[in-house]
Amino acid sequence: MIFLSVFQHLTLFLVVWQVQAQVASRGFKFTGRVRGRGGCSAEDVAVILKELEIAKEAAEAAARHLTNYPYYDAFQSPNHPYFQGKNLTQAARTMYRRIARIADGFHVDDKFRIECRSEVCVMSDDDTIAATVESAMRVILPPSLWLKRPDDAVIAFCEPFFKTKGLGSGTDIVSTELRLQQFKEELDKAKKNPDVRPDSVNMRNVGNMRSQIVLHELAHTAYASKPIAEALNPKAWVKDL
Repeated sequence: MIFLSVFQHLTLFLVVWQVQAQVASRGFKFTGRVRGRGGCSAEDVAVILKELEIAKEAAEAAARHLTNYPYYDAFQSPNHPYFQGKNLTQAARTMYRRIARIADGFHVDDKFRIECRSEVCVMSDDDTIAATVESAMRVILPPSLWLKRPDDAVIAFCEPFFKTKGLGSGTDIVSTELRLQQFKEELDKAKKNPDVRPDSVNMRNVGNMRSQIVLHELAHTAYASKPIAEALNPKAWVKDL
């Protein structure tokens, strides 16, 4: 049993090391432990990379099929007078493509630092799942006006992101794979018994999947959100940000 446990940990270490080596050249920077405080362990990195992969696929699908489902009109109301003359659809597609690019590690201009249980989490509420911090200089000014390079954007994943209570029922934060499996089981029951209502299959529980939290945080970055900001208020942004 001891040998098996050691072998499992060694295998996990080798897999994570190989993945980190591949990702390092593509722009991700995981912050390791510092004097026992915070930092991303090998297990944390494996969790984050898996959800980044799913988030990338979700963002690409959203860009392709943005207007194919009722959610776009339901949540955005693109026909509202406020959006008249503004190409919100194209801006949204561009935003999702940029999110996919970041999640895939190929946005090399801004190297995002990924932290786990860091000071960013400490400064937030105890129930904060994740937080994105970006220099106002990077957001407002074009690179030609930077007196010094602003700090890289930081995406911090806090303890609730990693900790699943019990079986991950209700509104708990869970892995995308687990939540999709729960949805499948609920829908299978509903097919067999039409009187059974799949209550857990809802947008709130979709939003509590880890990959959706990753998407939410990446959407906060200036690079991803710029197309939407330009479409809604072009004067608030400068060219070539």
